[in-house]
Amino acid sequence: MKTFNEYITTSPYLLSQEDKDKLLKLDKLYYEFIMKCKESYDAHIIVNLDEQWELFNKHLKTSIKYNPIFKLQPNTLTDYHIQLGETLLKEFRNFRCFLSEYYIQLITDQLDIIKYFMGLESAPYYMSRKSLLPSLENYQKALEVIKNTKFDESLTTDRNIPGDKVAKIIQNYIDSKEYHWIVKLNDELLPRMSVRPNKTMYVKTQSKFSKEDIEGLKRHEVDGHIGRRYYGLKTGLYLFLFGLPGRNTLDEGLAVYNSLHKVKKVKPNVMFNIAIKTVVAYQLNKMDFWDLFKYIQELAPEFPDKKVFTMLARFKREVGDGSMLGGCTDDLSYFCGYRIVKDMTDQQRDDILKYNIGPGQIKDLPKIKEFLKVNKFKSLI
Repeated sequence: MKTFNEYITTSPYLLSQEDKDKLLKLDKLYYEFIMKCKESYDAHIIVNLDEQWELFNKHLKTSIKYNPIFKLQPNTLTDYHIQLGETLLKEFRNFRCFLSEYYIQLITDQLDIIKYFMGLESAPYYMSRKSLLPSLENYQKALEVIKNTKFDESLTTDRNIPGDKVAKIIQNYIDSKEYHWIVKLNDELLPRMSVRPNKTMYVKTQSKFSKEDIEGLKRHEVDGHIGRRYYGLKTGLYLFLFGLPGRNTLDEGLAVYNSLHKVKKVKPNVMFNIAIKTVVAYQLNKMDFWDLFKYIQELAPEFPDKKVFTMLARFKREVGDGSMLGGCTDDLSYFCGYRIVKDMTDQQRDDILKYNIGPGQIKDLPKIKEFLKVNKFKSLI
């Protein structure tokens, strides 16, 4: 039995060895569940993007309305993935642990995604995520940015460094940070770069980069995205590799902050690009693809048609049918997240790098730190 002094000096977050072992076991199962899901679908790959652009562009020239239909690379999700998630969900609901609520929310969200992609949801999942839509304030601030920072296509004409060379440069930078991520080329990405949780970073093979691009991407992709995942593994729990609920907002916010404030020369159009995505996200439930395109054309006539199309495709790819309202709003996190992160102190920015939290956990960070400190989980990297 503990003495009174032992009782009052013991952290309320300290797990028994039995519970610590149980958490580590469940956390490993959580990792396997998420990775199995990610291996079974890839929402980044639109298999008919070029075909739909050609059709859309033909209609654009004749002013005949056309909403594209996007097809994703086929997924291999089955009832097995649902059973895996539901079993894990039950385990965490019956496990009294400070972190259980985070696992529960994340597993529930993943199950919703699985059911949507399997066609088991009667209404598209992403159309119902109204909580992810930007606020009116962020929408208005984004409009101000677009008005004051016009897109300048001429600033991107010096992109003449091929993707394979950039991959080697970025790999050397990652190795200098000792982050243990591997850079690979990929022919099918929509963005030029993408960081994945399996310690892999992809560079789009056909992409071209400028010197300013490379410096900015080091700060954005490596110091931001890879850094947060690396430190997530350092906590000893896979939960922090994937991040807590809402992680994307601070993830993109920190990455954009780095690419704007940690470089000698900022690459062009950064603020325009993140603001235009927030404007689109705000209008997703009000306009179909064609009307959104026309809206952006009028708002920013200097923004090239092909770039507008590709940007909108990222929002609509998981809904598929461009005539439907709604879409995936993850891209809005760039602008909203940056507005949060830019007003933080250096210490606060270091904290969100080290702990991979979302805005909803900022107030709980002292408790999260205490939990990790007293339980001393072994690093996973």
